[in-house]
Amino acid sequence: MFGGHHEKLSFLQSGKRLTGCAPPTPAPELISERESTEENPSENSDPGTKKSILKTSPDSYPRSFYVDLIISGYRVRALVDSGATKSFAGIAGIKLFDTVGIPLQEIPEKRVVTASGRVDLVRHVASCQAELENRSAAINPYIMPLLSEDFILGMDSLVNAKIVIDFFDQSWHYRDNPKESFGFVPVDSISRVIMCCGLRELDETEKFRLEKFLQENIPETPDKLGTTTLTSHKIDVEGHSPIHQRPYPVTPAIRDIMWQEVDNMLKDGIIVPSQSGWSSPVVMVKKPNGKYRFCIDFRKVNAVTKKDAYPMQNMTGILDELRQAHYITTLDLSQAYFQIPLDEQSQEIRAFVAPGRGLFHFTRMPYGLTNAPATFQRLLDNL
Repeated sequence: MFGGHHEKLSFLQSGKRLTGCAPPTPAPELISERESTEENPSENSDPGTKKSILKTSPDSYPRSFYVDLIISGYRVRALVDSGATKSFAGIAGIKLFDTVGIPLQEIPEKRVVTASGRVDLVRHVASCQAELENRSAAINPYIMPLLSEDFILGMDSLVNAKIVIDFFDQSWHYRDNPKESFGFVPVDSISRVIMCCGLRELDETEKFRLEKFLQENIPETPDKLGTTTLTSHKIDVEGHSPIHQRPYPVTPAIRDIMWQEVDNMLKDGIIVPSQSGWSSPVVMVKKPNGKYRFCIDFRKVNAVTKKDAYPMQNMTGILDELRQAHYITTLDLSQAYFQIPLDEQSQEIRAFVAPGRGLFHFTRMPYGLTNAPATFQRLLDNL
């Protein structure tokens, strides 16, 4: 209990905040009443007293409930958590309190144990009035900068505001007026991910600063394709005899595009003429923009290749590791696979026929290999 040195915070979503959310925007008006969504109200019920009660099957029940609060004229979104004994504010709350001049009161250090078992320290608390459906109540959220939500309304705030939650109907009402129910704020899966990650668009000033930084610090893309010396891709077919496949027929127009791609790869040293006993067909895949992607049908060769069981990263783990980050950067590695050399003894296994041009094999790791993702992930993990 909070009276001691531990506080129970029962729920934190799996989505992690990567950056501070956008500065809160002033609410032009109080939260408006919502129209009823009940299709068949009973004869004894008053259809004017129900507002936006979400009716779904048990299988589609949301994993969390949100409400919109008005604090000093600003609209903020709060997670309703009946399992948390106290209320909490994350980085968005800190920014809001600073904007409207609500002071953070220093308190003796408290330990907060989250549902995941992580222990956070709390050293400040804020006191403010929050408006919800035209009523106002005092809330005293404890400050947790690393919180994955903007606000969490715990039992202290729910009891103080006399809020009663109906989990079956997914609605809530004030204790002194049970006939008037209100719906929670609908949050779809995509919106929930964006909200929990704290992602937002850059404003014009931030875009200018970012572009200036990139121009001053990021070198131009080199003309020549590079290659790493940290690893090479090996193909083990476990002694299988060479597999020879006939090329797929193509139209003259697509053939010309294929030849152009072959010329480009020859120029960059990605492929070389071959005398291999292996041969896989080329497949020209049309992209949404109307252009064609040069691919090789390696399915038969992949079927006889010994598999690499190196573990791949998953998005949940990546987001968890980035929980305390303030910025997120996206790096697009241009022709990443082609920068990994193929082991010399493996090169002829990846030979292909370009109709009208001859037989070639790769000197770099091509796309479509069964173990290429594992080789690339291993390289990234070792950098």
